[in-house]
Amino acid sequence: MNSKIDFGEISGKTRKKTYLLASLEPKLMMNFYPLIPKFVETYHLTWSAFVSALAVLFFSFLAKNNLAWFWLVNLFIMIHHFTDFFDGEVGRRRETGLVKWGFYADHFMDFVFLSAVMVGYCLALPQYFLFFFLFFITIAGHFFNSLLRCIALGEYSTSGHFGFGPTEITVAVVVFNLVLIFFKEVRVDLAFGIASFLAAVALIDSFYQTQKACWKVDMENKRAGQKS
Repeated sequence: MNSKIDFGEISGKTRKKTYLLASLEPKLMMNFYPLIPKFVETYHLTWSAFVSALAVLFFSFLAKNNLAWFWLVNLFIMIHHFTDFFDGEVGRRRETGLVKWGFYADHFMDFVFLSAVMVGYCLALPQYFLFFFLFFITIAGHFFNSLLRCIALGEYSTSGHFGFGPTEITVAVVVFNLVLIFFKEVRVDLAFGIASFLAAVALIDSFYQTQKACWKVDMENKRAGQKS
């Protein structure tokens, strides 16, 4: 049986953000958006993720011999977070028109940056490679599940899981890097083991919610077809 998917119905429209720090984002947007120069467009901010990713890799490599380099890793993590936060808003307010390109490129570059962060940890702390790899595979599953949800339901959710969204994850990574800098005895294996477990739980929850939503849509379409 062939199944035709209308990709034109897929959009970057997001659902309500329910993670802990989501309420602060409108204030951040209102205060900092006017500071973005007029010549900076949404695609400039999106492509900047590649520069940030290269910087994270470079400074993580240097951190192998001196963990103080994680200060600069944190700097570029924050730079990416802010550029990623504002790229969509810049596109909407300035009516750039790159809706589908922005949706695709933004999420692809997020994955590129995440990959750079994880490879960076492997460069700086190679003895924990398996823990980093496990965490990365689990997080990659979230990107894949989000893609499937996008195809199946035509929507992309940024509601977060159990109060944790992109902002909270960024803060957690920055804090973890600071712990690496200031404390010599850090159970990196335990930290990433717990992180992998929580990410797996979130992925299972995401799958459950997505299949539930798909089931509901299918049953509603079935009843509508029977009535007609």
